[in-house]
Amino acid sequence: MGIVEDFEELKPILQEKWLNFCELNLTWVNRFALWEKDKQYLEAKTILLILISLEPKLGQKMQDFHKVTTYMKMDFPNSSKWLDILNISNNKNQLNQQVEERAKNKIIEPSSPLDDFRKQNL
Repeated sequence: MGIVEDFEELKPILQEKWLNFCELNLTWVNRFALWEKDKQYLEAKTILLILISLEPKLGQKMQDFHKVTTYMKMDFPNSSKWLDILNISNNKNQLNQQVEERAKNKIIEPSSPLDDFRKQNL
């Protein structure tokens, strides 16, 4: 598989993991945004570091890409460009909206009659 295909394969995984992270840590994500110079945008390099920690394959693929760009004497993309490549938003308002939409769209499964039985037998 080529480098482009590797990143295309990682995009939906990263987007899902990033939204999960933001959903769990929305208070802190918003708080960090307030500390930034431009309060509407989160720091791209911080997001990129979080993404690498959430998905180790991303770090490896970026290293591979760095080798190629070095060999080809091309500029390695900056953090903001990486977010564009991966379709990850660093706009705080857009991120809050995505998290809210996810919360609305979550399917709440009705309780099962077996739930009470399971609790009794634990």
